[in-house]
Amino acid sequence: MKKQGWKIVLASTLLALAGCGGGSSSSDTNVVQIPTLSPSPVPSPVSPALPATPLYSVSTITPVPYPNGFTVTTTDPKDFATDPCKLDLDVVTYPQSWLRGRSLPQATGAPLNQAIGRGVTIKDIMLDDNPAFVLKGSVDAPNGCNNGAGSLKKELEKTAQRIARLDAGYVKITQWNWITENQNGSYSVIDADDSFGPISDDNLRSFVQSAHRAGLKVILWNQIQAFGDRQGGFKPTPQNNLQNYEKWFTAFGSFMRERAIFYNSIGVDVWDMGCHFCVFNTLQAKTSAEKALFYNSYLKIAKDVKSVYNGKAFITDNDWFDFGSEYLGQIDFIETGMWSNKTWTLAESDVLTPQSYKATLNSNITGLLKFGKPLFLSVGIQSRRNALSEPGYLEETACTAAINALELSNSQCIQKQTEVDFALQAIVIQAQLDYIKGLNTNNLVVFANDYFVTDNLYPRFAYPNIGFTVRNKPAEGVLREWFRK
Repeated sequence: MKKQGWKIVLASTLLALAGCGGGSSSSDTNVVQIPTLSPSPVPSPVSPALPATPLYSVSTITPVPYPNGFTVTTTDPKDFATDPCKLDLDVVTYPQSWLRGRSLPQATGAPLNQAIGRGVTIKDIMLDDNPAFVLKGSVDAPNGCNNGAGSLKKELEKTAQRIARLDAGYVKITQWNWITENQNGSYSVIDADDSFGPISDDNLRSFVQSAHRAGLKVILWNQIQAFGDRQGGFKPTPQNNLQNYEKWFTAFGSFMRERAIFYNSIGVDVWDMGCHFCVFNTLQAKTSAEKALFYNSYLKIAKDVKSVYNGKAFITDNDWFDFGSEYLGQIDFIETGMWSNKTWTLAESDVLTPQSYKATLNSNITGLLKFGKPLFLSVGIQSRRNALSEPGYLEETACTAAINALELSNSQCIQKQTEVDFALQAIVIQAQLDYIKGLNTNNLVVFANDYFVTDNLYPRFAYPNIGFTVRNKPAEGVLREWFRK
């Protein structure tokens, strides 16, 4: 379905968010802190002085040693990138305060067994001419970025090569979509090319080629998390019931059959046969009749897709896949996760160690291995101080009023009030990887979430500084030690 008006309206909706409010916490001036250059004491052409805020510098070209390479004090003013639209950075900097005075954890126990697969998941914002996602009207930056048509392809090529240098063999990406309710009450999935934000078909094709050149297998996951109306506005997900589930599977089945032809043509290696990151997702409690509907509907979709798509398939662990005996025959991998059994206070989080966090970790890995399928397992946490004391997903691409909020906000922006903590992220990922090694199984592919496609760490509408991405953060050093072969 080609509805160009949808693209324009949705873009306008997102651009309106650039005026979202919020500011630094009065108790901590290191909240999403963006240093400004100190004025030069003499007229130009003398180079500007370093910012008053002490910075650390990290090379984007050469992998730096962990942990000391992530605490190198910036001495050259040119290393501080003042232009958020500049993509070619040899060095990135970040305020020393973003480590919050913590010591970075040692990568004790690294590396993973060589038989364990390694992978990286790429963040899902993919503007063709603006890879850094700096939108017009952003209060933190110039009036948007325009790096020229096709600039995303260069960044994706660079990112594929960089992931390969982490000794990864897999890269996971999504071409996310919106879903809408038609006038007759049926549902339709909006094409990515008719939406604002997801990777286009042309850029996805180019990325698969770049990844294959880098020696990476490409995994594609489905993401249809929200409804929108015909004017581009957000709509709540309809009620969970059999009638709406049936309408969902009609729309999703049509989407999967159409995408199977394209994904097969560009060589996607592994594709999601379910839809965990979707409306009516796999987490909601279901009756026996609802489980039967999910099982039979997804089984039909998998069979339809496999008549066209030649790659392998995966699903995310859920409550219906073993409702019958046939479905797992269509699947090559199962995705699952880890969780902490403990509810953390902020004070406890501030003194967290890898050992204390690892002791609280739990998973369903052992149980799922009994099905005889290799598992996809993700590691990661957002690099915000309250990631454990206020768990959940804090939107990384725009302003919201709350954690776990799907609807974006043009009046509130908790992202700007959130304290950065790179050390916490490194501590948690070290604990997760150590936990995985202790499982004594090699039937895994371990992924790091959610890698941004550009290098800059400063918030300029998108928020890599508090996001899951480990790119150029100390957590990437931890990951490199564990992925090393």
